[in-house]
Amino acid sequence: MTEQRYTPLRSLGIGALSEAHLARDAQGRHVVVKRMHRHCASDPSLVAMFEHEARVMATFDHPGLARLIESGRDALGPFLAQEHIPGVTLREVFARSAATLSLPAAVAAVTGLLDALAHVHTRTDAAGEALGIVHRDVCPANVLVTPRGAVALIDFGIATSVWRPDPDRGQLKGTRGYMAPEVVTGERAADARGDLFAAGVILYELTTGTRLYEGSPLRVLHAIAEGPLPSPADAVPGYPSALQDVVQHALARSPEARFESAQVMRAALDAAAREHGIDASPEALARAISPRAGDRSDDYAV
Repeated sequence: MTEQRYTPLRSLGIGALSEAHLARDAQGRHVVVKRMHRHCASDPSLVAMFEHEARVMATFDHPGLARLIESGRDALGPFLAQEHIPGVTLREVFARSAATLSLPAAVAAVTGLLDALAHVHTRTDAAGEALGIVHRDVCPANVLVTPRGAVALIDFGIATSVWRPDPDRGQLKGTRGYMAPEVVTGERAADARGDLFAAGVILYELTTGTRLYEGSPLRVLHAIAEGPLPSPADAVPGYPSALQDVVQHALARSPEARFESAQVMRAALDAAAREHGIDASPEALARAISPRAGDRSDDYAV
């Protein structure tokens, strides 16, 4: 731990590449410090991946994305420090309240996610050239909801960009059940529309209260790549038709058939909410999670 600048408070989780700690900086503010495992820090390709995460985060300027404070290497190895966003993950929200999460709250959660993705996907360098950032692991464990109903996207550990275009081609990277068909089949490198497919899965799950892709790894991957287009109305009779159109558009097998951007998907989701009188506001999301969030307001996923 970077003892001189950050006082560790507790571990927030251990991932394959790093461990995250909640820490306190010299001004007494909570921050998140991620540090590479020692056995990973000797592998140049893994170090490059970790450094890429920090480089990508440094481009963000959005309330739905953690701000990078600093990154570097000290006596204990590579680390990065980032803004701490208090909240619970959508995975926890779903586990606690899937069957009773209101439709306004579910739509609000995905609306916030799409706002963050729009910022990520449109980042440019100083010359105005697109950076082509793709998260590649949009899933409930990587989406935070704050006590006020704001939404944040975290963990860019396997993200790609013009700086790291596709180092894992041919390998399955991401969370099973949220990978786009083209990723599952290896037909092409993931782009922003792969992130939108994952957002569509989350929208289906939060609005129906059911998991979309379940079962053995092989069964899940086959369902994504070869299964029929999911219909929320099959899971929930009377499901709003305009909302179903949004879900199915996002879940199209071909990337070309999906929404062309997070902004376009967000606009379609807004229109569907208006058509069906759904009050998809942060306040609705805050009300939905507040009785279930407990007293843990500093959760974080590695």
